[in-house]
Amino acid sequence: MTREQKIEAYTMLVDGKSCQEIADAFGVDVAEVRAALRAKVAKPEKAPAYEELANICVYPGLAQVIRENELTAKALYLALHPGADAKGFLTWVRPRLIGKSEIKTSEWLALSEAYEVSLDTLMKPDALVA
Repeated sequence: MTREQKIEAYTMLVDGKSCQEIADAFGVDVAEVRAALRAKVAKPEKAPAYEELANICVYPGLAQVIRENELTAKALYLALHPGADAKGFLTWVRPRLIGKSEIKTSEWLALSEAYEVSLDTLMKPDALVA
């Protein structure tokens, strides 16, 4: 049974239909319905963490670096703060990527050097990215 069929089968069960009625509706064996209802319905595939991070970034050049290097928030934080305690990485990264907090010049320079990208490409909000 497909994911959608499993969801529909579960809905039918909640609505009071028997496994036999559900099986008849889908043209499958009762055992298949029972197995489908016992199994977890697979969640839709989630975008990788680096893609979600790149999508919120207001700097297209930096977003491109995040995608190309598959950087997570923690990896980005640690790249800029080597040896630092990573406890506060989420409170540091998100505000900077969405433009609510300033990224320091030293951090831009560290990114530029670490990922061999010019400062212009990283910092320009209207940078052209492939």
